[in-house]
Amino acid sequence: MITREHVDNFLRINHVSCDAPDEVIKEVLAAARWDAQDVAYALRVLRGVETEEIEKSFVNLYSDTSMSANAISSLLHIDVRLNRELKQQKMPSERSQAIEDVLQNTVLVITSLCIAGGIGFISMYYLRIGPFY
Repeated sequence: MITREHVDNFLRINHVSCDAPDEVIKEVLAAARWDAQDVAYALRVLRGVETEEIEKSFVNLYSDTSMSANAISSLLHIDVRLNRELKQQKMPSERSQAIEDVLQNTVLVITSLCIAGGIGFISMYYLRIGPFY
């Protein structure tokens, strides 16, 4: 989220006053390749206009809860149709994921030990040490 301090610092670095006309600020932000929506939001933040509605939409974007099709449509300004079958699919639980992780690690350790042991035996045979002496 864009804060007033962020915009102030950016303008100060570019030698522009915070009290400059909106057109000058827009030119500086556009030259830095800011999106038009970000420029408009930065101007609202600079001028102290209420930004609670926009901040509420950011809260929805960063939450862990699922969003309804209407909420997604209002944020993106496009029609969204959700397939109910995808929502009803069973996701793997944390326990099954943990078991899978343990099995993968066990296979990795056993494979590594077999490779290291094989290299050790080949080295002993080549150097004629140990049981091959």
